[in-house]
Amino acid sequence: MIGGPVYPNWGAVFGSLLFALATLLCYHLLFGRPPKKTKASIHKRPFTLRIEVQLGTSSNDLRRDLLSLIESDSILKQDAITVEIHSIVPMDKRIAYATATFHTSIPKSEMMGRLSKARTSLPYLFDDDFQGITPLYEASGGADVDVIAVPGLGSHAIGSWKSPSNNDLWLRDYLPDDVPNIRVLLYGYNTPLLDNDSKDSIENLGGRFLEALEAFRAENALIHAHKRSANPQHLDICKACHGLLFFGVPNLGLRNEQLKSIVQGQPNEALIRELIVDNDSEPSTFLKRISDQFSECCRGQYQVIAFFERKLSPTVQLQRDGTLTKTGPKMYMVTEKSATSTGLTATAEEHNIALNTDHSGLVKYKSRNQEEYIIVKANLKTLVTDAKREVGKRFAEKDLTPEQERIWGNLNQPPYTSFRNSSKIAKPEKGTLKWLVREECTPDPEIGNQSIDEKTLRMEDFISWRDSDKSELLLISAPPGRGKSVLSNFIVGHLESRISPNPSLSTKIIYYFCNIKNDEASRNANSVLRALIVQLCMHLQRLFQILPSEYERNSRQFFSASFDTLIHIFEKMLQGGMYTRVYCVIDGLDVYEEGMSELITKTAEIFNVGTEAKSSVLKLLYTTRPKSDILDSLTTSKHRILRCSPDDLETFIDSRVSGLGEKFTPGMKRMINRQLREKTDNTFLWLDVVIRRIKSIGLPTERRIEETVKDSPQDLDDLYHVLVQGFVQRDKDSARLLACVVYARCPLDLRALQDAVAIDPKEKYTAYEQCEPYKPSFTPGEFYNTFGTLLDVAEDKVYCIHQSVKDYFERRNPLKDAMELKPRLILAHVSMAYLSLEDFGNPWQDRGMLKRNFPFFDYAATYWYSHIETTADFRGHLHFQDFLKEIVPPSTHKAQVWMNEHHHVSTYSMPSCVSEVAIQFDIGWLAELILNEEPCGIVENFGTDCLSRAAKREGVVLEVLLKHERCMEFTITDDIVRAIANYQRCTTMTLLLDRRGTDVQITEEVLRAAAWNRNGKEIITLLLDRQPDIQITEEVVLAAAGNWRRGEEIITLLLDRRGADIQITEKVVLAAAGNWHGEEIITLLLNRRADIQITEEVIRAAAGNSNKEIITLLLDRRADIQITEEVVRAAAGNWNGEIMTILLNRRGADIRITEEVVRAAAENSSKEIMTVLLDRRGADIQITEEVVRAAAGNWNGKEIIPLLLERRADIQITEEVVRAAAGNWNGKEIIPLLLNRRGADIQITEEVLLAAAGNWNGKKIITLLLDRRPDIQITEKVVRAAAENEESGTEIITLLLNQKVVSITEEVAERVAECFDHDQEVMTLLHNRRAANASAAHVQITEENGTSSCSEPKERVTMLEEMS
Repeated sequence: MIGGPVYPNWGAVFGSLLFALATLLCYHLLFGRPPKKTKASIHKRPFTLRIEVQLGTSSNDLRRDLLSLIESDSILKQDAITVEIHSIVPMDKRIAYATATFHTSIPKSEMMGRLSKARTSLPYLFDDDFQGITPLYEASGGADVDVIAVPGLGSHAIGSWKSPSNNDLWLRDYLPDDVPNIRVLLYGYNTPLLDNDSKDSIENLGGRFLEALEAFRAENALIHAHKRSANPQHLDICKACHGLLFFGVPNLGLRNEQLKSIVQGQPNEALIRELIVDNDSEPSTFLKRISDQFSECCRGQYQVIAFFERKLSPTVQLQRDGTLTKTGPKMYMVTEKSATSTGLTATAEEHNIALNTDHSGLVKYKSRNQEEYIIVKANLKTLVTDAKREVGKRFAEKDLTPEQERIWGNLNQPPYTSFRNSSKIAKPEKGTLKWLVREECTPDPEIGNQSIDEKTLRMEDFISWRDSDKSELLLISAPPGRGKSVLSNFIVGHLESRISPNPSLSTKIIYYFCNIKNDEASRNANSVLRALIVQLCMHLQRLFQILPSEYERNSRQFFSASFDTLIHIFEKMLQGGMYTRVYCVIDGLDVYEEGMSELITKTAEIFNVGTEAKSSVLKLLYTTRPKSDILDSLTTSKHRILRCSPDDLETFIDSRVSGLGEKFTPGMKRMINRQLREKTDNTFLWLDVVIRRIKSIGLPTERRIEETVKDSPQDLDDLYHVLVQGFVQRDKDSARLLACVVYARCPLDLRALQDAVAIDPKEKYTAYEQCEPYKPSFTPGEFYNTFGTLLDVAEDKVYCIHQSVKDYFERRNPLKDAMELKPRLILAHVSMAYLSLEDFGNPWQDRGMLKRNFPFFDYAATYWYSHIETTADFRGHLHFQDFLKEIVPPSTHKAQVWMNEHHHVSTYSMPSCVSEVAIQFDIGWLAELILNEEPCGIVENFGTDCLSRAAKREGVVLEVLLKHERCMEFTITDDIVRAIANYQRCTTMTLLLDRRGTDVQITEEVLRAAAWNRNGKEIITLLLDRQPDIQITEEVVLAAAGNWRRGEEIITLLLDRRGADIQITEKVVLAAAGNWHGEEIITLLLNRRADIQITEEVIRAAAGNSNKEIITLLLDRRADIQITEEVVRAAAGNWNGEIMTILLNRRGADIRITEEVVRAAAENSSKEIMTVLLDRRGADIQITEEVVRAAAGNWNGKEIIPLLLERRADIQITEEVVRAAAGNWNGKEIIPLLLNRRGADIQITEEVLLAAAGNWNGKKIITLLLDRRPDIQITEKVVRAAAENEESGTEIITLLLNQKVVSITEEVAERVAECFDHDQEVMTLLHNRRAANASAAHVQITEENGTSSCSEPKERVTMLEEMS
């Protein structure tokens, strides 16, 4: 692989550019040079060594010293060894690495031993394995781009790239002359095929690569960098990467069963097994997963070029003497398909390049004139040129700070790319859909001919949508199986390929795939909006700052935000002016239900060409099945129908049939191809299912294949019926498994599914071990072979192959006669039976252990009650009644176990009775059972407060209570009405008024509660209609002004209906100014009430609001506004620096920058404020000790303090400043800054150490201080402070006992024993320190310490007794 230099701070490196040249997973593992027996040879052979030398050593000096060493050893001297120095390149500030070739007949190991022995007076270290980083070249004037070369598994770092005819290494000896201003780094690692005692996995290797290089890396290491995104340096590493060159990388795995026998019994057997394809040429689950992850983190970010071989290579064989020889049959070590299946550039064929050489020759060149090298060099040079231009854009000044990147990563959950780039969604077959984007293609007669059907999607429709300069929406519909999701995936990839692998800010592509393979909890409009929002603000501070500031403090609020809030954020980002053109692709509108009608309407309005002029051209593309409600809501949009192209169908057939396993002969494949082509009127989905049927044939014959195709009905529902009946006829377990997958609320993984199938509704189980004999066992491959016609396994979870399978089950209910229970109730029975097992009788069990040992527990605890819809589901099922008695009453331990796991319950909110269970979990059918007094084993009543408590939930139980006659006796209190007004929908308030209208009082508190509600407009309209004389008080208007979801609509309603009675007070305006959505409300108020007073308090609230539109609006509308110090201080504390810039631009002459303002800026997490103040008003700013201390205590102080130190050389770093940094949880970043810049002036006092010892992140800070100042004294107070640190005291005490002679008094020892009585490691360390230092009396343990009460843990008592 080729990557980049190790910089101490990537964020400060504007021109540091990376790309990757990779041979990861390469077949050098299998086909590299076989090992030779070590013995002397009469012929001289070249050996290349790596030599560690002092920085500044010249080639002449090194050659002279090496020849001197050879002369000093008689054996070496007699051999007349010659030495060739190739390179000496700096490694760090102290050492450099040289590469040198020795021509000798002496065995390499003996020669190295003699050189090492003779070097006693010279500072040289020799090695020949080249593990870790080896710099091979660095441009004299500094490198613009780094090239990191990574060999394949089992390969030598030098040998992989070395010329077959001489000692030339093209990376070192050719490339620097042809591609200037680069640095070349070599990375080596040890993975021999034979005699390998390591259990390293690919992921382990990639992780070490990331940590070792701290630079760009190839497939697996890039994945590690993205996964560890909490580390800003790893994020910068990914951002600094530009491209990858893959040389024969077997993305689809190895087709070599002999390898298994070669490594059998060795620790590396698992590593090799993960790389082998199965008999059907299917990649292993591991390879599929790693391919998905690689695609997920790299798609659209890096240019990828894949080289593949065109000559056969001999394979290696294991000989009887244990050696490997190249005597096996010749073959393509890596096929073209495997080498080019990166998952990144499906349509970019120009990035897949054939080289006329065998596998080894892909990276070994005899001379710089060799054709293969010339081709590689040209592509490499292009990447370097592009990198210089593109990567710098990613480190622009307006990029997110590392902390903002971390917050963005928390919001990007699940990662927006994860579904599109996973195996959950089909990728376009290579060669398909060309008719959509290539003007030179001959139009398909059924696609491009308007006379056939003017509604058919044609190339002209798409190109017009893509290229026109007006905002517009394109709606594409098609029945199931026509390839809508594949089309969407293709369009996104096509758009990405048109801008640049490293897109500038001019064009943005965002997308979302609505799909049944997403968890049910995320199948809603809000999930769509969240994914689109994180894509829009990725890497862009200006758009990121549009997000409400509370998301910075608590990312969970982003995931609970209302639709109105999210659509408002989305629209503001689109109008933010950062992009000239935005493409948005939303696939599968029909798949989700919750909130989708509103999403469709709102997004269509935003993107519609008829809306007001915008700074960006907005392009929206929807795909959907032809559902009337969706089509009717978009009648004004361009609507086209997707039809299957015959050419695409044939390409699809060719690709899928060619991928059938080796058990299908070429003749069989030709017959399958012919028969499927005859079915020209079918869809991609039909073809896919039929090919799956064919693939599942155990012993295929031409006759059986022909019968399978003939027995596959043309209609999808009929085809599914045939398949389901096949499973039903096989056995009941198969039918039950189908029901579990189809009706599951979220995808089940294989282990959970095995547990679910093990529970037969006809049997009764009391313990988990009774289920074990009935648990099926299958690997992902075996599962696919058995159930693959209807089900898929992706990332170890099981899904229906398509939404149409679930639709078929909903329409036909094909399992209704195959089992005793209704099929949709299977998981209800299984979940309740599972939770009633004796294994779940201990509520104090470790939750992690429960999930590990009982795979189905998490699902059962979360979803068991959701599978029951009505009380009718209980009738006739005695098992259900028995289960209820065991798992519902909160007094039972089994109920407590599942409630502890459930996300609706905290330790402090455990229900006390069954009715509270119904309310807390909003289980409507359970409430109905209680009210109906049905014979279910539970006899209980609801308390008088049940309505008010149910009103604070989702409303299911509340509606049951309101409708039931038994609840007519409950008093309707003001609390109940207020709770319904505050939390519920208008339909619930309507139900309350209809059922109990005479008992309902509409008070001021009720109206105020409604004014806070996101459904407030509808509820207040209802209340005003029912009771026209309601008084609208200031408190009601105030609540509406603070409603950040629907405030404008509610105030408009109030002004329209009761305008004369409404007073717009200062409090109302103040609430609007502090409302994140307040600009619409303030605009409304200013337009309707011209006499509104804009006070200093209002301006201060606006200056503290991260929404810059509010302060801009007020300054525009009211020229007489005074900008006081309080207003400026509020702006200085606002993390959106644009507010301060606006104030300085508009009212700069009136603004005084006081110490209080500067201190507020120093406390601000965004360095942008301080930068603005120093740039604009630097001469007026005093940097006092208080300011520096505030910055040192700021979690983002590592960015603010350098600003202060650079602008003010005379700043004093006092003890108070250092103490603030030591107490900062991010002090590990700030302390080094202070020590590096002002180390001589800094005193590490006891107070500083006390602050560090009490810090939750104290271990890292104290370690840093001990490393930099070994002479600091650790006092008794420091040890006590560490002992009392609840979060990281163990780590700190362990560090102190391990590294420092600490005086531990009797009092401290007792305190440590109290705090760490369960920690054997700490107590052992304390004991060992006493034993080691007894004579010096550093540790004193009194008899009192050692005499613990019998209630203390046995380990502590024993340890203290031993110590005393």
